[in-house]
Amino acid sequence: MHTIIWSLNAENDTLENFVEYVRQYCISFFDNSGVKHQCVTNAILPADLQLKGVLRKNLFLIIKEAFHNILKHAEAKHVSLQIGQRDEKIILMIEDDGKGFDVNVHKDGYGLNNLDVRTKLMKGTMTIDSQPGKGTSVLIEIPYNFNGV
Repeated sequence: MHTIIWSLNAENDTLENFVEYVRQYCISFFDNSGVKHQCVTNAILPADLQLKGVLRKNLFLIIKEAFHNILKHAEAKHVSLQIGQRDEKIILMIEDDGKGFDVNVHKDGYGLNNLDVRTKLMKGTMTIDSQPGKGTSVLIEIPYNFNGV
């Protein structure tokens, strides 16, 4: 419920506010898990870039689902979230050093499907690179001019 209220508040429409919200969420989510975590941003990220509520909500829910998948399945010791911007797109790179998985075998799982559906809903792309024993990286690219239409 807190996420929905946050996503509807127009005061949170800047990329800077989004990054800070996600950073705080990352800290609280992994705090007592034993998983080391970091949230980094591109140094040239435009702080005044406006993100509409539906975009912020879906970006956040993608991150939340990815974190949940890592904690539940990956047996990771470290997770990294990078938030950047390139070619008028928001870039999310979520990486872990966990056990990895065969993407072709697990492509129909609810978590991965949720990530894919949300990404496509926002006219974005998702690339997963995972190999058993070598961790996983998920790259999400979403046009930041997406307006929910």
